[in-house]
Amino acid sequence: METEVSRLKNTECGSPIIKIAITGPPGSGKSVAGHFLEQLGLPIIDTDKLSRQAVEPGSACLERLQVFFGPGILNADQTLNRQMLMSAILKDHSLRRQAEAILHPEIFRLMKHEIDWVSSQGHKIVIAEVPLLFEAGWQEFFDVTIAIYATHLKCYEHLVKKRGVSAKLANAMLAAQLSGEEKAMLADFVVNNTGTMADFTKELERLADFIIGSSIMYRKEQILCL
Repeated sequence: METEVSRLKNTECGSPIIKIAITGPPGSGKSVAGHFLEQLGLPIIDTDKLSRQAVEPGSACLERLQVFFGPGILNADQTLNRQMLMSAILKDHSLRRQAEAILHPEIFRLMKHEIDWVSSQGHKIVIAEVPLLFEAGWQEFFDVTIAIYATHLKCYEHLVKKRGVSAKLANAMLAAQLSGEEKAMLADFVVNNTGTMADFTKELERLADFIIGSSIMYRKEQILCL
């Protein structure tokens, strides 16, 4: 992982919290990284969970999805049939764009609300897992962006062998996002997950040291701003 801190040094003086985004392709290890950092006491926001919150029964997003995709998008209990929605949007780029236009603004609103709450609790740093960080164009909202890099084959094997996803669906999920290489090129920092779990753990330990050290540096900057 790189150790440059220019983005942190350019954080606006007086800003209440440093916002860090972790991204990467499906199966790259984002959730593992988030869980690792959470165990160290760092506040983590999972936008996948927020996406489920956005489409709870009775929500405006769910109603709009139903209007666009038809009543078949709902289960018998009026919850979103996520498998049916995923199948539809992975087959048709225009449908995916429409679904994202409905969902992304609400997910962003919920994420910002969570960040504001974390800040109100006195935290100086917050980390968000954002799978579609660059695809959604949210990178400029964050002070620092981190990509978890794993090869296409490793991501594919994780989806198929660990999550039980079909080969066809795994390929479609990976094709629907930027590649690991593209995300790595766009991110401020890259965490390598191409080796063993022990290797990845060492990378995450380095990441944690960087984040915690950056948080300390930020607090020093705040004192200098007074």
